[in-house]
Amino acid sequence: MATKDKSVGVGFSNTNVYVLYKKAQAAAAVSGQPITPPHAPSTSTRVLRPEDLSKVQITRFEPRNIAAAASAPEFQARELDRGVRSLDDLKANFKKLQDLHGRLRFMLEELEALVSKKK
Repeated sequence: MATKDKSVGVGFSNTNVYVLYKKAQAAAAVSGQPITPPHAPSTSTRVLRPEDLSKVQITRFEPRNIAAAASAPEFQARELDRGVRSLDDLKANFKKLQDLHGRLRFMLEELEALVSKKK
């Protein structure tokens, strides 16, 4: 059974894998060749010697102290700068909102004047 999602253009196919496996087994039995995976594991492996491991240093794991990082002066300065920028953005947005509110009032007054003239 196959379906297609036309909005994405991707096709999906559902099939019984066991049936495919049985067909492959039957074909292998008829041909007399064993079933092998397409990428057989390599027979050559790299052997690690003690000389190779002498360059590796193992140290004790020490988790970072997040509380100490948050109290660091550069972190506090960065957060303060972010707060100042946020406040400036908020002030600019408030000014834009007041300006738009004034324009909207003016347009409503104009519309009321036009409607009252038609009566």
